[in-house]
Amino acid sequence: MIDFSNVTSGGGGGDFELIPAGTIARTILTIKRDGEVLKEYSQEPMFKSSERGTKWIECEFVVVGGPYNKRRFWQNIMLDGGRIDPETGICYTKKIGLETIKDIIDSAKGLSKSDISPEAMQTRNINGLEDMDGMEFCAKIGIEKGTNGYADKNKLVGTLCVGENQYIGSGQPTNTPTPPTTPPGGNSTPQQGNGFKPAPWANKGDNKE
Repeated sequence: MIDFSNVTSGGGGGDFELIPAGTIARTILTIKRDGEVLKEYSQEPMFKSSERGTKWIECEFVVVGGPYNKRRFWQNIMLDGGRIDPETGICYTKKIGLETIKDIIDSAKGLSKSDISPEAMQTRNINGLEDMDGMEFCAKIGIEKGTNGYADKNKLVGTLCVGENQYIGSGQPTNTPTPPTTPPGGNSTPQQGNGFKPAPWANKGDNKE
């Protein structure tokens, strides 16, 4: 007989507070293998899909070093389906997803986002998304408000690359946001000490249309 009488119910997720919004840290990416093959991107079964045809990959991000070492958060990257931009004919979710992946590759491989030299273009080439497994890059971490009864959660809101302010190279310490200050008799004022600014795609969420 197994005695569960002294086990405390707590939701199984632990009591971790969320990583503060604006934290910049080195993180390692892992892509979940569970789904279908989308040969345009990979020969491995890593794509989930909705009834409406949207396709995405499920990603895990693990913080490396600093006060949040080994902390994890999860996020989907959308790569197909959804609305079409009438001006370009390109799917919005695909455009955003490809931008996200390109930024991760640039950060992981020590490239500037604006570097279009032949060497940089070659370095960005990968055989498939499976090549991104284990990539360590500099991430901007934010917080997504929970809806429909779900709790708030951490999310990737951008990447930093070589040459950008606050970029953290491998082995360098995590950069956490400056806490708010409260002037005498006044309201607290958020500090902009770390120059945190979400990427344009950060507020698109990972809704599956």
